Amino acid sequence: MTIIEPNKHKYNPSSGFILVAGFIVLSAFLSINFYNKNVNLRHLITSNTKNLQEMQVSNAEFKDKLYSVLAPENIKSLAQSLNLVQEKRPEYINSGLEPLARN
Repeated sequence: MTIIEPNKHKYNPSSGFILVAGFIVLSAFLSINFYNKNVNLRHLITSNTKNLQEMQVSNAEFKDKLYSVLAPENIKSLAQSLNLVQEKRPEYINSGLEPLARN
């Protein structure tokens, strides 16, 4: 007569093995997630660096134009073209208030 024992060779994993396997899967997922965020950050830094360089160039061009307009020889020609006259004794507005602190 043959005795059938269906659960004799079935493997029953222990809770320690399940915890270790879960830890390995979780650490693999977190390391992939960390790597993806690191790569995205590097791409963002690269694009922002390029934008910063472009803005520095445009800022330098703007300053060059501004300084060329505000040059003393250009200011006089601009004042003459607008028919402005330089006053010999300019009068300034006084508020009548004295400063609170003096040196």
